[in-house]
Amino acid sequence: MSFPSLANDVEVRQMARESDKELKYLDSCSSLPISRPVDFPHLIETEPHFNELTNPTNLRLCDGIVTVLFKYDPDFLSRFLDFSIPEVFLLREEHRSSLGDLVIWRQDRTVTCGFYNRLRNTLDYDTRVVSTIHADGRWESISADGASMQFMRRPISPVEVTKAGMRTGQAMLIQERWNTHEPVQIHLSKPAWWDTVVHFGYGDCSGEINYQSTTVAV
Repeated sequence: MSFPSLANDVEVRQMARESDKELKYLDSCSSLPISRPVDFPHLIETEPHFNELTNPTNLRLCDGIVTVLFKYDPDFLSRFLDFSIPEVFLLREEHRSSLGDLVIWRQDRTVTCGFYNRLRNTLDYDTRVVSTIHADGRWESISADGASMQFMRRPISPVEVTKAGMRTGQAMLIQERWNTHEPVQIHLSKPAWWDTVVHFGYGDCSGEINYQSTTVAV
């Protein structure tokens, strides 16, 4: 199976030219070796501060997810990577209008990650990316949608899906979404309202995830 590369994408190449910091992997977790190629998850060095000037060419959504989870709680990351646990859920509510809330949700080998704003009975996604984890550990972002992508030509190409994942991972790292300062609230299981709201993503991820499934306690 071939996986889309961002190395020749015009927008990503422009971002790389404007960058003055190289993306660096950390060898701080034995299950996430730095020797694995792009599309396998890596811990990203965030100190000195990861920012918009960090070259994103080789950054993937999986890197952002595992880095956020590791910095939040290494034990929680271990559960996330343990496929004997069928479902692992993390919801980070900001309780601030300037930032969307973040969900990271693994169901077996399918991962949903995105930013949304909760509007009464609707979760309005700015970006939502669905990925699959292959048997060899490689991640593939398979669909993306949200307000940030609503005017793109359909179907959204694999390269654009990969770029959506890259941007989502980049945003999580720049915004340091592992921090738990007030008024942030972290949910490690689905809150009671989760299955009662409409998950609105403007299209392509609809049907990829069973939003009525039951979360296994971890």
